[in-house]
Amino acid sequence: MEIEALARVLVDLRERRDLLNAHIADIEAQLFDAVEVGGVIAIGDNDIFRVTQSHRFNEDVARANLPDEVLAQVTIPTETLDRHKLAKILPPETYERMCTKPSKPSLQVIR
Repeated sequence: MEIEALARVLVDLRERRDLLNAHIADIEAQLFDAVEVGGVIAIGDNDIFRVTQSHRFNEDVARANLPDEVLAQVTIPTETLDRHKLAKILPPETYERMCTKPSKPSLQVIR
């Protein structure tokens, strides 16, 4: 196939991919609205997806939620918080609630 023909095919495929990605995002959004994090989506008797959501450390969230005495214990010389120290001194549920931001939900394939 010549270069121009290959380029046309590539343009067509990328346009289709963009349309498919938009459609996938729309369907996923509908599923996230309908199923809570931790929920399982089945087709017939087969569990196909699990709705998951991770939490990532966010310094702004931690600074807004934690008292100064905790922040003083975990601030390193560059004036940033040491997330590893925070994870050691706080109970896990407190760390997640007060120092993290949830990610966008995602679908995990489970079959």
